[in-house]
Amino acid sequence: MKKSILAVLSILLTMLAVLSSCASGAVAAGWAGVTVHNGNIYTVSGSGQLNIISVGAGDILIREGVVPIREASNAGFLGCGGGEASIAVYGTPAVLGNMVYFAGYNGKIYVYDLTTQQLSSAVLDEKNNKTIVGGPIVSNGRVYIASSNGNIYSLHADTLAQDWKFSTKAKIWSTPVLSNGVLFFGSFDKKVYAVDAVTGQEKWSKQIGGAMMATPLVSGGVVYAVSLDRNIYAFDEVTGEQKWRYPANNQNDKKPKEWFWATPVLFDGFLYAPCMDGNVYAVDIANPSRVVVFDLDSSISSSPVVSNGKVVVVTERGRVYTLNATGGNNGTRRMEVDLRVSDSQPSLLVNSQLYAENGIVYIHSLHPDKIYAVNADNGAFKSFALESVSGNTGQAVPTVTVLVPTTITVLVPTTITVPATETK
Repeated sequence: MKKSILAVLSILLTMLAVLSSCASGAVAAGWAGVTVHNGNIYTVSGSGQLNIISVGAGDILIREGVVPIREASNAGFLGCGGGEASIAVYGTPAVLGNMVYFAGYNGKIYVYDLTTQQLSSAVLDEKNNKTIVGGPIVSNGRVYIASSNGNIYSLHADTLAQDWKFSTKAKIWSTPVLSNGVLFFGSFDKKVYAVDAVTGQEKWSKQIGGAMMATPLVSGGVVYAVSLDRNIYAFDEVTGEQKWRYPANNQNDKKPKEWFWATPVLFDGFLYAPCMDGNVYAVDIANPSRVVVFDLDSSISSSPVVSNGKVVVVTERGRVYTLNATGGNNGTRRMEVDLRVSDSQPSLLVNSQLYAENGIVYIHSLHPDKIYAVNADNGAFKSFALESVSGNTGQAVPTVTVLVPTTITVLVPTTITVPATETK
């Protein structure tokens, strides 16, 4: 098989096209996801600022607060050093009570107190500090976070003191998921892990064919995992026994062209897995040999959501689709809206986790750095430019630089074409 140095040319080349030098004063950008808690939207802008936005009548977005995140540190994957710099955040913030938790690429955990409006931080591991790409999850007074040093940590939510850590044999970029007292996550050591959330002891681990960056999905006693080996796996939640894999050995002619970056979503008996090859693979979980492939317009690195009984997918370019794998032999797809002003506008760079609430899907794009609130029923949307001011001067920051992770080499097989009916 021919090896590809850049398996995801569309997304990486677009990012590289907007790179600028340190001398220009550029700020390295992260692609934090969106979370909604008690009516407020939380995300971190590409320029490294926590944005707090409320949703008013008519879904109007109102700015409630902006918190600059700046330290004497490298700013991103290839960040510029020296002086004070914005800190890139690639994971999704988590909210517990009046505290907002998020992780910086500089290896620190940040906590913003909504009551006192104070921002504090702590180095995740003083003895082995490495970058953090995923986000935290918070539950039962604990914060769980993984690091590029190959460890996953349990911290006390009030003090950030370490409770335990569990080590794998390679870096971890994904955000873990918690189900029935067990943490599930993947590592670059090509394994899926199940670890007891209280004790930090391994319950099981299973070898897969490639590194894993996406958060697993746990539903109905099954752990669904997608990998850079371009496979989808289903494991028993308790025992770790593999239930099925797509594509199976007799389905190699249907193997995706690129790797899976984003977490799939389960709806109406189908697992919808977005792929960097521009397709969404909808696998019938009761009969994995039945697969509906939706061919969309560009790479997909954001996780789909379910809103008002619809599976909503957003491509890197900025088009919003609703999909239905049960609608006919080949399923149905509908493009609800193109968030770009015109076809000539560059890709919006939608790379992060979406969030759906009350029929509205919230999307964070990097180019421009905006939040979009899209009605999944009719495609109507509102956009909101994230604040981009300096923590010191209040002046607009320089042009945001989008920086990409370490290059990964993957094998690229023959393409697969399965049409899907499109309705207007």
